[in-house]
Amino acid sequence: MKFKNTKPSKKSLKKKKIAAEKKVASSGKKPQFPKIYRIITEGKLIFEAKAKIKSTNSKKILLGLYVILIGFLVILLSIVILKGLIYLKEFRDLNIRRQETMESIKLWQGVTEKYPGFKDAYFRLALLEYQLGDYKKSESYNIQALNLDPNYKDAINLQNLLQKK
Repeated sequence: MKFKNTKPSKKSLKKKKIAAEKKVASSGKKPQFPKIYRIITEGKLIFEAKAKIKSTNSKKILLGLYVILIGFLVILLSIVILKGLIYLKEFRDLNIRRQETMESIKLWQGVTEKYPGFKDAYFRLALLEYQLGDYKKSESYNIQALNLDPNYKDAINLQNLLQKK
């Protein structure tokens, strides 16, 4: 079994070309060009133009995404800054209230030194220390108020709160 050569040889191509020329010459017709409507150079230009359009579109899309990302980051940063400013204001207000409470404690301590039997002064000191979160001092002042008046209802209520802490 013989296999056909898939690639035509140069001799067979020359023979076919010569036969085609003889056929055209004997028929009296002019040789015609093949009916190919596209030109390769134009095809390259069209392809390059389409590639440029695609690349400019992708650049526009990337630019749009960058703008959206930057806008999102700016908004996020402004929210963080605003929250920080709000927390700073709250911190300042809290510091001011703490300083006022400390001044009140000094005032009431002066009253207890001047009037050691004044149960309300010890109770006020207990409340102010409770507000500051110093529960041991608050309890000691409250015990002094209860020693002066064991039936002092406000001091009893504060003592119950202190026992829960």
